[in-house]
Amino acid sequence: MSKTQRPAPADLTQSWPNVSSQDVAGETARLRAINLLRSITRSDMTIPGGDIAGIDEGTIRNILKGAKWPA
Repeated sequence: MSKTQRPAPADLTQSWPNVSSQDVAGETARLRAINLLRSITRSDMTIPGGDIAGIDEGTIRNILKGAKWPA
């Protein structure tokens, strides 16, 4: 039996991350992405510098663009 794959967070809103999602999990992912971007901006950290926090640069980019679900 194959597992049904959930749509990416960005697919659950009309304009990621500017428009809220009617999907509760999608909205949570959107808010986390916004908070992540704010944290990066406030700390003057660059996205490639995220690996210092133990998060892969590709993962950060995918969360910010709504292509991956944040953990």
